[in-house]
Amino acid sequence: MTPRDLGARLARWAAVNRRKPYFYADSFTALANGQRPIPSASDFDQFAAVLYYLEHGGARPRLQTSRQLVSRNWIAMRAFNRLVLRDDRRLWPRVLSWQSAQGLFADSPLGGVSPLTYHAKFCLVLAMAVRHDPTLQPALDRALDALTLCISPGGVLVPYGRSRATLFGYAAATVALLSQGRPIGWRLYDRMLAHLQPDGHIPAVLGCDDRDVYVNDSDYNAYAAALLLWLPKTPPREEIQPWQGLRELGPLVLCQTDGHYLALVGTGQSEPWNTPFFCDHRTFGLQPLWWERDGQVLATPAPYDWNAGRAALARRAEGKAPYYLRTFPRVQATLADGQLTLQGTARPTRYRLVPRWLRGLLSWLAPRLPQFVVQTARYQATRHLRVDLARQTISAWEDWP
Repeated sequence: MTPRDLGARLARWAAVNRRKPYFYADSFTALANGQRPIPSASDFDQFAAVLYYLEHGGARPRLQTSRQLVSRNWIAMRAFNRLVLRDDRRLWPRVLSWQSAQGLFADSPLGGVSPLTYHAKFCLVLAMAVRHDPTLQPALDRALDALTLCISPGGVLVPYGRSRATLFGYAAATVALLSQGRPIGWRLYDRMLAHLQPDGHIPAVLGCDDRDVYVNDSDYNAYAAALLLWLPKTPPREEIQPWQGLRELGPLVLCQTDGHYLALVGTGQSEPWNTPFFCDHRTFGLQPLWWERDGQVLATPAPYDWNAGRAALARRAEGKAPYYLRTFPRVQATLADGQLTLQGTARPTRYRLVPRWLRGLLSWLAPRLPQFVVQTARYQATRHLRVDLARQTISAWEDWP
């Protein structure tokens, strides 16, 4: 099944199977079915309207100003919309400033957390924008180089950060890579296709039950359908020569050797300025994310439990929050004698929730108040993580004073 065939099938399902809650399914369902998206102040909906205009022409969409900021990738979509409709490039320096030296894009509004699913969305917007502004090509190339390292031989996008294993991340990454002639995108496409259901949809989360509260099939199938139908051409399939050795990519440590592919969190990230999605355990340092060997999955990440997360917030509000080793200034990673060893030392922290009423009371003084107060211990602790490739075991322990 070609990408356009799959896109058409998902579009038909999305047109008749929308189920609330959905947030942008209307616009992208319309786009995928060749209909003009409804006018909206949402950057997401305007993104769909601009893509329709580029494909079908007609009246130019009227861009509306939106004060909503869900995360930084919304600003990237806004930059694309203004570039296409107004030849306005003023937002792009701001967007590109969020890209690290290694190519990853930080998505959290006030911090540096870079979930890979949302990095894929930045890659997609850049891949579309570079057709209108070729000066964006170097940033796109570095972003895709980083993305490529995070694709396992089995076609898994490393499940780092919020929205892990979601369809929209796989669709965005697939289209960004294939549109730039990178055959490794076929790995992601094949994984999406493997999850196609008999009724013509793909579950919003692939291969696991790790749904954040906003994840839904309606939005993600509509979005994936529109992207796959946009894909103008695809590169031929070819054998991908795997890289070998140990790589550090921002907060991640990646290893590929002797048929093994491992992805682990190294230094980690945690940003308490915004919603719990940017400071839950999915970004904490020194933990395994994915391990496969010759097609066999040996380790997957611990699932995120939204209800448990809310309970943890309640404990923090009551002053019962424990100290954790969340992030590390640096991590020592070594690969020797069939063992991958990581070690990091840092001061433990705990987050105390700032009551909503207090943030509301003080909002007139500072519009952007943190949701948490960070308390840092005076002592240091060390976390160790060891992967034995021969025995296929993972062990972890911590040294506390």
